Amino acid sequence: MKFLIVATQRSGTIMLTAFLNSHPELKCYAEEGTSFLAKLKNNEGSNLKYNQITDDTDLKDFKILHLVRKDLQALSLSKVINKHKKRYGRPDHIFKSTKKEDLEFPMSDSLPKKEKFLSALSSYTKSSYSGKNEITISPFELFRKMYSSYRQVSKWLKTLKKYDTMTISYEDITKGGEVNVVPQGIADEICEFLGVEKRELTTSMQKVNPKNYEEYILNWNIIKKVGQGLIQKHKEKISNN
Repeated sequence: MKFLIVATQRSGTIMLTAFLNSHPELKCYAEEGTSFLAKLKNNEGSNLKYNQITDDTDLKDFKILHLVRKDLQALSLSKVINKHKKRYGRPDHIFKSTKKEDLEFPMSDSLPKKEKFLSALSSYTKSSYSGKNEITISPFELFRKMYSSYRQVSKWLKTLKKYDTMTISYEDITKGGEVNVVPQGIADEICEFLGVEKRELTTSMQKVNPKNYEEYILNWNIIKKVGQGLIQKHKEKISNN
């Protein structure tokens, strides 16, 4: 048995890799790309991001752990923040706007037209970083990321059904908080799927930033309302998978 963790970026693949490596029968490598797959031995695995998988990638000989995040907004916020982080992990996407309509982002489920989107973004200007933790997120950039992530995960939920796949959510593993042990019920399901002895799966990893978003996103009252329709559709797709 060889296995793969398949996911989009910022879904918790490093965390799941660490958990699997705590099992004495398993060995899971960090992201190595498709060229590494041929080197895997029995009870070994690696992780692949969606964008690394091509039409030539043969997945039929692998058991696939499809790792998803039910919280589409948290997934997309993580991608946006990571995209703009500076050398020491500090985000540089700090924006200011004097336009009232820019701050009151339309909370529709349809993607804004390109012209409207670019016009809105151009009204923002970067300001200097004003604190170690406090940031302001562009609601337009966040919505675009939510929309693209929704479509991407939906596509792969459908595509991976034709393979030997177990879908796991980040939230089921973490139970919404900081954990160092996979809930035993989930751990048993993973071990059974991979055909190894049921064991406790642990890690000593800690979150880099354990704070809740509302503690450091200055415009959280706006951000928390973005894409509510997409968030619900995303949860339903995962639940019905």
